[in-house]
Amino acid sequence: MSSTRKAAPGSPLSQIRYMSAPEYAESDGVKGMPLAVKAKLYNADAPKKALLLYLGKLSANEGGFEQLALALIADYPDRLTTPTMHKHALRGDKFCTAEQVRAIRIELGMGMTLGRAPGAEKFPLRGEPDDLHGIPSMEDLEALRERFPYEDDGDYRDAVEECSARKRVKSKQEAQAHPDRYPASVFVKECRARAERHLERFLWEFCISPRVKLHDELQPSAGGSDLYIAADDVSGWESHRTLPYFHAITGALLDYKRKDEEKVRLSSVQTEISKLTSRTLERGLRSRKIVVVEGVEGIGKSFSAKCWANCHLGEARYVLLEGIVTKTTFFQAVSGACGLADGARQKSQNHRRA
Repeated sequence: MSSTRKAAPGSPLSQIRYMSAPEYAESDGVKGMPLAVKAKLYNADAPKKALLLYLGKLSANEGGFEQLALALIADYPDRLTTPTMHKHALRGDKFCTAEQVRAIRIELGMGMTLGRAPGAEKFPLRGEPDDLHGIPSMEDLEALRERFPYEDDGDYRDAVEECSARKRVKSKQEAQAHPDRYPASVFVKECRARAERHLERFLWEFCISPRVKLHDELQPSAGGSDLYIAADDVSGWESHRTLPYFHAITGALLDYKRKDEEKVRLSSVQTEISKLTSRTLERGLRSRKIVVVEGVEGIGKSFSAKCWANCHLGEARYVLLEGIVTKTTFFQAVSGACGLADGARQKSQNHRRA
């Protein structure tokens, strides 16, 4: 059994000591192999398969999923809702009834704490006491120990019970001051805060986890949104449920992909060469066969092909084959563009299998 490698205090600095840090592991984006396995599950659904491959390429860009998560929050604020909020169009100044508040608290994974209803700690409703059991605080117990030094004394136990009874009565009285409804804006704010904390992590799971099923508005899941198994860092809940704070994330990602491709398409100048190159590559994509664009150098063939590839990140990758002299270097270039292992020690046979 190998021992954990640890450097002794005062030993020379090893510059590779942090190479397994998660910050580095995520800097290269989603790896091609797990992404391809997940995408294979959607061979019968071309748009969703293309979406996964598009996200895989996007994850390797500067900023990666962190920037994508921020863009989704900014571009789709109306989707920052729970299923109940979306069902009843609870936004802005609208108020949520007590029944809706209870449903939203559960959807947000606000678990039950000792003596309290789910979510009552953060969004208590009228009549929901802060402490049903009246548990004395440490200060209360210390004060009682000064009066009754022996905890097995009957007077001490009676005093503790009397203290608990007073706290229960006080808690019930204070519970009447809690609101009987909440504005939807407070839950929108909660959804936004959770998206800012967790959406980046969810996008990684979205691309590689078989437990995250892809659904959109046209094909809703049982919960009305995308199924996701997750552990919320705030409340500690973990269950098979919908992504609670962002409605129909797959639909938002499909729309974001469409807009992004359209932006790239509009930003490139269309020339006769670019039109010819695009038509040829489109024909190759449809036929699944090799096509060749031939012409003199310097007329824009490579630039047009790169622009076309950037508009089809879900179906194609642009690979620049400069200085390719062996099969190994060829497969290294292709593997690097696809997010696969491209180390110099990899044999060409291993690259072909990948």
